[in-house]
Amino acid sequence: MSYQSFLVTQDDLDSYYDPKSQIYSLMNESIGYNGYGQAIYDFVSSDDNTINSVNIWNSSNRSMMIYVISTDTWYTESQAGPSLWGVTSQQGIDFLNGTYDIDGLVKLKYCNECSDRNGLPVPVITSFKERTQYLKELMVSYRTSESYLFYDYEQPTRQNFFPSVVDPNTGNYIFKNYQGTNKTEIQVAADTRIPRESISASLAEAIPIRPSTLLYVIRWCCGLNTEIIEVNSSLELRSVINFTDDERRYSSPCFTVLSRSEDRPTITGSVNSTYRDCNTCWTDTRTRC
Repeated sequence: MSYQSFLVTQDDLDSYYDPKSQIYSLMNESIGYNGYGQAIYDFVSSDDNTINSVNIWNSSNRSMMIYVISTDTWYTESQAGPSLWGVTSQQGIDFLNGTYDIDGLVKLKYCNECSDRNGLPVPVITSFKERTQYLKELMVSYRTSESYLFYDYEQPTRQNFFPSVVDPNTGNYIFKNYQGTNKTEIQVAADTRIPRESISASLAEAIPIRPSTLLYVIRWCCGLNTEIIEVNSSLELRSVINFTDDERRYSSPCFTVLSRSEDRPTITGSVNSTYRDCNTCWTDTRTRC
């Protein structure tokens, strides 16, 4: 089946989508000014991390600075190490430049074109923000605590989602498309060529947007190829995994775990073991690029 529906609750929006969307907005704005932005997390596990600060463009000072969202406080890059992270000024700068690791922190870099990006691509985070915005608009307009995301996977990527709610007055589904245009169920059926009855049935059987399985973005150790995998247990960010893909597309099974994902899996397979780095994985699996 080329279409699927997900249930999104108010709690999902408040605890996950809104905070993520706020971070992505800051990243997009910084990218527009200076080409990149960085999100820094207090890392406990891949399922337990909170935003520590962001490294973004400050228009007043016309420079990249560290912003702590929770306290609405700005620091220069040289101040951040001793003031926020318990390291020296130079170690803090090296951490921001990707040449030094600080225990307990994970840094994701977002940009249009840079070789050291490890955050999601800009079009992906922009699409995430739009989905969040449209869901909120519908839920506020129709005063409901539940909403839906209907996906037609035959549509182009990032144009294949239709946020939806039930109009409590009529009992009908109301949609928006990827451009934010309001649509009726009949119009969505016409746009997707999926029968209206099939769309209704899919929405009625919508599965929770945050299921028990987890999605991760992984990058092949031998290149810049990235994939999205679905697993049953959490993976440590920045660790390297021995991942055997079902189609045997890759000559080496070594991949770095970059981040969590909300997108559809692009590859299937199994995680066999984890390592500190690619070299250790290559040695253990007796493979090379």
